[in-house]
Amino acid sequence: MRGPALFSDAGVSDVLLMIVAACVAVLHGAVLPAAMFVFGLLTNAFVNQYSSAQLANYELEFDPLEYISMGRFAAVDVRVIVTGFINFTNITGGVVNCSDSYELLPFNQSFDDILQVGVTRLARCLDNPTFLSLVNRYTVVFVGLGVASWLLGGAHVSLFRLSGVWQVRRLRSRLFSSLLQQEAGWFDATPPGEVVSRITEDVGKVEEGLGEKQGLLLQWMATLVAGVIVSLYTEWRLTLLIAFAGLLIAASTALLSVVTTFTTSHALSLSATASALAEEALAAVATVKAFCAEEEETKRYSEALHGVRWYGRIVGVVRGWSLGVVQLLVFSCYASSLWLGAFLVQEELIQAGEFVTVFFAVLLVGVSVGQALPHLQILVSANAAGKRLQDIVQRVPLVACSTNEGVWPETELQPSVQFRNVTFSYPTRPQELVLKGVNVSIASGQTVAIVGSTGSGKSTMGHLLTRLYDVTQGDVMVGGVDVRQLSTERLREQVGVVSQDPALFQTSIAENIGLGSGGVSPPESIVAAATAANAHDFITKLPQGYDTVVGSRGSQLSGGQRQRVAIARALVRNPKILLLDEATSALDTESERLVQEALDKAREGRTTIIIAHRLSTVRHADTIIVMEKGGVAEIGSHDELLKKVGVYYNLVHAQLTEEVGEGEGDGVAEKGMIPQSPRTPTSPVLSAIAEPHQAGEEIEEKKTSSLSWFSVLRLSVPEWPLLVAGVTAAGIQGAVFPSFSIFFGRALEAFTFPFNQVLELTHQWAWLFLVLGFVSAVSMVIKNVAFSLAGEQLTYRLRCHGFSRALRHQLSWFDGPSSTGVAGLLASSPPRVQGVMLAISSLTEVGVGLAAALVISLVSSWVLALVVMAFIPLLLLGGLVQVRLLRSRVSTESASSQEEDHRSHWCWCSLRLHQLHLVGCLCRHLPVCSLPADTAC
Repeated sequence: MRGPALFSDAGVSDVLLMIVAACVAVLHGAVLPAAMFVFGLLTNAFVNQYSSAQLANYELEFDPLEYISMGRFAAVDVRVIVTGFINFTNITGGVVNCSDSYELLPFNQSFDDILQVGVTRLARCLDNPTFLSLVNRYTVVFVGLGVASWLLGGAHVSLFRLSGVWQVRRLRSRLFSSLLQQEAGWFDATPPGEVVSRITEDVGKVEEGLGEKQGLLLQWMATLVAGVIVSLYTEWRLTLLIAFAGLLIAASTALLSVVTTFTTSHALSLSATASALAEEALAAVATVKAFCAEEEETKRYSEALHGVRWYGRIVGVVRGWSLGVVQLLVFSCYASSLWLGAFLVQEELIQAGEFVTVFFAVLLVGVSVGQALPHLQILVSANAAGKRLQDIVQRVPLVACSTNEGVWPETELQPSVQFRNVTFSYPTRPQELVLKGVNVSIASGQTVAIVGSTGSGKSTMGHLLTRLYDVTQGDVMVGGVDVRQLSTERLREQVGVVSQDPALFQTSIAENIGLGSGGVSPPESIVAAATAANAHDFITKLPQGYDTVVGSRGSQLSGGQRQRVAIARALVRNPKILLLDEATSALDTESERLVQEALDKAREGRTTIIIAHRLSTVRHADTIIVMEKGGVAEIGSHDELLKKVGVYYNLVHAQLTEEVGEGEGDGVAEKGMIPQSPRTPTSPVLSAIAEPHQAGEEIEEKKTSSLSWFSVLRLSVPEWPLLVAGVTAAGIQGAVFPSFSIFFGRALEAFTFPFNQVLELTHQWAWLFLVLGFVSAVSMVIKNVAFSLAGEQLTYRLRCHGFSRALRHQLSWFDGPSSTGVAGLLASSPPRVQGVMLAISSLTEVGVGLAAALVISLVSSWVLALVVMAFIPLLLLGGLVQVRLLRSRVSTESASSQEEDHRSHWCWCSLRLHQLHLVGCLCRHLPVCSLPADTAC
């Protein structure tokens, strides 16, 4: 596979869109470093204006005697050489005794290019008009950068999200199409929970990775690179220091990514195993209840989740320690940068503004690493999920279900069937032979019944005929040609299959019948097929006739009606071979009579193979093949086999005895006195999809109420110690940067002192930066570890409790819509609760930080603070709009990707996977894939 698996479904338009979005994101990321460069120039203006103001308040004397005072300077057109012992009053009011010669460049009435002895030879004094002009100019630049950031940010988020929607839609379609094309043996060998996990968890991770996270990652990476470039341009010495610290930070980030990828992959694998156990128990809930095994199944499920919880804790601990180390390294970088900057200012190599530019570039580098890291983790997890999905998408099935590979005779293929020395074992049980040297010949136009006890291999012969599986040894021949040499699609077009479970799609009756011939059958062909299946009369009596939507899995029709529609679907293609697999075994007497009449009509002029357990339906077959333990025990007509008094005779006698013993009960059941469970056997890949209500039942849709934060807190009572520790650490972390602003302001103030005192004054603030970094690191570790442990424990408890409650529901609950996608909800919904934990952490951190910042700003300068606070409502409004939009999108996706994903898309995929044999036998993968997501649920 070339390139990241995450982008395997990107088309040319997607690539172009992502390239444009990437360029826009990079430009957006360069805005902040550019703003820091302008901020450095603005700082120089303020410092130099401060110098001018101080200079105007002191007297400057030198020999020959010239008096300059109150900020008014005489025009001097020649160089002034200051010699001897001269008292020079500098701008801070200190007196410097000079014994050397100092040269002052010419200066004029605009105070340009005055060199200050005792402060810095690079400083420029500014008068008020010049100062205000510079401030206005830089303010306009800041406004322009802000508008550019707004436009660029909205553009790249929208473009990446649009591209992601297209790619995920394409991925879902390809994934489902690939799942339908896999041979039945692959589903037998694949844990059902793994298929469910791929459809829900992995696709969700890919969807998150393909959205705006790419743009945000590129934005912050561009901020990092642009910050380094600004630092290099401004002062290379400080940049070397940044580069060294950056290498350490990058090493910590890389280690976190490796560990996160490893643990996340194992956690997803264990989660898929747990989902498989849940699905298995929920699919066989009647059996679980019959043996009172609810506690045992809950214990098995909880034990399977132990590993998921353990790996989740490992991820949280590693993330916490890694982020703590990153914070410590970042603040260490701040401290060392401050010390080196002070040294360079003292040596008169840079000005204060240049140090500020480099320092804030360093700050942006650290912030960009912290901001990019979560997005990088999401993309790494999304790429791992994409690789697992692409393993399915790109898997070549052993049996090509929907291709024209193979040959097809030019002459008409005779519908004769032969099994020559066929031996077969299922892929999951290679040592257990299901068929052992079977030799059977079925002539064209003959009706042959295959009977036998459960597990004798009779249904397996039907699967081999339609190439759902390939024989282990021997040959299955149709018209004298090995089915493995024939086009599978053409072969299945010649075989009409009617199974015990008449699976229908949630669309109209006409479309269901038309799927038998690829969905392109003319109306007269559909009517003819329905007439032949004894279905036309009841269809025309329905309010909308052939346009009547059959409901979920045909729930709006009775069992006999569904079966007759299925027969019509098999007949519409006019197959030469009709395969009836237990077609009437699940029907009551009246429905069985109607369906049997339809089958008797359908088999006229066709080679018919009847696989039956109820022997009363096969007595008129031309030949009856009796299977026992994977081999052919007897062959003959009904009368011939009865005369042998062999295996067939014993089967008939056993059934007659059973019918006599249960006759009274059957009669009561037929009158409706004994409720019959509408549940049907489920395929291993079917996730907890229960049979919907029968026709005429009114289903009351319950609105799903959102879980509030207070509800989550109530559920988290056992984790309160961890939550208290996490909230406390989040509060401390929130106060870190407001405290940093105090330290940095005092450190910046030191640059206004005489340059020979700058280094000494900044030492204490550099040490305080280190202390603040240590506090930040400890709080970061505690916050992440505490909330991760609490979230994993809460998720574990919710899954176990939800599974236990689901098993304790009455069986009737599983027949309703509330039970739809239970296994998927257990897999995907509880982890979302951890998002509430993260929200509590973030809100605490932001709340404390905002409160501390307001207090500090009001104490420092209430006038300036009020001016800045005037913009806070706009920021809050923008954040509120963003939250509303995000909540709307999440709730919409939750309704369509979680609730609908577990009702609509979940049912769509799961039901079609449940109908895998049907779709395979119809050989209608593309028409089925093209059905809308609400046509199966």
